[in-house]
Amino acid sequence: MPASKRKAEDSKSPTRASKAAKTAEHKDKPKNKPAMSAKAFKDRAKALHVTLTETEGSSIGELDLVPTSFNTGSYGWKGSKKVIVQLPAPEGEETGNVQVMLTINATVVGSKAAGGEESNEKEEKEE
Repeated sequence: MPASKRKAEDSKSPTRASKAAKTAEHKDKPKNKPAMSAKAFKDRAKALHVTLTETEGSSIGELDLVPTSFNTGSYGWKGSKKVIVQLPAPEGEETGNVQVMLTINATVVGSKAAGGEESNEKEEKEE
């Protein structure tokens, strides 16, 4: 006799149709509106400074993030730096150091929608 799925004892579980309806509702929600155009962001934004520490509090390195426009059309900050992280060693062995490439992209939420505004402004000026 082939195995069959048991029906859920709790009849409150959502049906497949109701899940599809919720998904459709989610797609219809308005997206985050960008606060400003990419050009306005780059004119106003200042560099950010990040300090990387271990959980015990000892400093590993520092990194500056610069305002930028990404290839995707969004904008935010980016930065990268090589840092050395010391790993604890078992008793009787030397500590191990590893070199790590730290890369941070901090994208402004909703900025991709604004990315098109800047390119539209350029197109209008060219015409």
